[in-house]
Amino acid sequence: MTATVSEGGQGDGPALFDCDLLLGRHPSSATESSPASLLARLADLGAIGGLVCSLRAATLQLRAGNDEALAAAREQPSLVAAGTLDLRDPYASLAEIERLAAVGVRAFRLLPDAQHTPPTAPGLRRIARELAARGLIALVEGDLRVVWPPFAGLDARVVLLDAHAYHLGDLRLLCEDEPGFHASTRQLVGPDSLERLAATVGADRLLFGTASPVFDAEPVALRLRRSGLSRAEAALIGAGNAARLFGLPATPGAALGTGEASSGAASVGVASEGAGPSSEQRRSATDYGPPNRPAPPLPQLGRSNPPVQQAAKPVPASEPGGAR
Repeated sequence: MTATVSEGGQGDGPALFDCDLLLGRHPSSATESSPASLLARLADLGAIGGLVCSLRAATLQLRAGNDEALAAAREQPSLVAAGTLDLRDPYASLAEIERLAAVGVRAFRLLPDAQHTPPTAPGLRRIARELAARGLIALVEGDLRVVWPPFAGLDARVVLLDAHAYHLGDLRLLCEDEPGFHASTRQLVGPDSLERLAATVGADRLLFGTASPVFDAEPVALRLRRSGLSRAEAALIGAGNAARLFGLPATPGAALGTGEASSGAASVGVASEGAGPSSEQRRSATDYGPPNRPAPPLPQLGRSNPPVQQAAKPVPASEPGGAR
């Protein structure tokens, strides 16, 4: 795990570290990726690296799939391996946590919906407790309004991979109650979504993530680069929070494919000081926009609403923000 984090990615924006890369074949979208293709996608974004999870490990080949992610990270220093767990086999998953944690893996992907595991399942609750007790990060797919209970009250560190712009209120409530809860920005590309969350829960709760190659990465990167966030807030979301959670070295580096040192006066890894608002500075639930901009209308929840971001190829889901 030698990916490095530094400020300055693609010219006018922060460094980007993708917390949500998918290795292998996705069964429902027919997309497929290799380490080389993931690196090419990161290079197109001007990103410095990413956290890679094996899709093979999610489909009844747990150990072999996770070994593929480990091999990709060994071969490509810009990739960092995360484990994938099978919630249908809690004992095998607990053994895999033990095995992978021993070689330095710090994050584990959980797919409750895809593996037909409800939040009430004893195995899921036991796995959540194990990750929390070890100080490991749970990368959780699915509707945040459904998947949160097993991780509550554990001082768990969680990244909600499918947090949606329609559910900002619920995300804010979860973050207020659970200091270790974070969210990926993949579906937070609606008007002022990032700005609202930075002003309320703090930029230190958001991580740049794309679920590439199943979803398009460019709109997610563009939304962050063109946001109304401060430079320090954007740096935290782009890569600084990933450095903190995943233990990445915060040293000067280069964007993939550039061959040149990244520019910037400060390391993203130390940009958190002063970047997030204090509890007194955070705005009320109705004061979301910049001072002179009216707040945008809030979306009406329902199945008729179009998703904020379309998948590169269709992935069946019960409603916006659902599991892939």
